[in-house]
Amino acid sequence: MTALFLSAFIYLAYFNIEYKILNTILGLVSLYLLLKNERPTLFFSGFFTGILWFYWVGISFQYYDLTILSPLIVFAFGLGYGIIFLLIAIYDKLLFRIIIIFLLSYIQPFGFNWFIPELMLSLIHI
Repeated sequence: MTALFLSAFIYLAYFNIEYKILNTILGLVSLYLLLKNERPTLFFSGFFTGILWFYWVGISFQYYDLTILSPLIVFAFGLGYGIIFLLIAIYDKLLFRIIIIFLLSYIQPFGFNWFIPELMLSLIHI
């Protein structure tokens, strides 16, 4: 459920369902779930969030004639973000989780900021 709430704004915008109050509520619920979920749940939340946010990277491999690698790339993003979300629960302290979630915006693999949690609370159109 956490991954669905984290990704809701992307898919709602795709279907032209752009209610700011709905996006804000879903974003706040997802942040609450990130703060309250147990450690194994955070891994799966990150895994599915990675898949839901970054499936397009695997699809883009068709332009390099590497379509066969698409599922592997999507799985790798899911695994990578599952591990990153697992780091949120290294210490089971609320303040630590808040700081780590804030710092997620500054993790830049390959020189690009791939995951920006505050996007779900922004008022821009995708």
